[in-house]
Amino acid sequence: MIFLSVEDLERKLDLSNVLVMPKDEFYEHSVYQQPDYVNSYEYWNIKNAQYVIVAESDWIELLDAEQRQFILAA
Repeated sequence: MIFLSVEDLERKLDLSNVLVMPKDEFYEHSVYQQPDYVNSYEYWNIKNAQYVIVAESDWIELLDAEQRQFILAA
């Protein structure tokens, strides 16, 4: 999961094959409350975000270097 602000989401990221949802919807979604997804560090990171990207782990490998660097710094 990757947490982004509105400004971050406006960047031209390749969001194909990912799920993008508002953080309120993420918090309320029953799937993402299961122990396999809940991680206190990940939830701590969501404080400045308005959106959550849920993607397979190999998604980031498909991004170009600039996009990957941006995502990893977000």
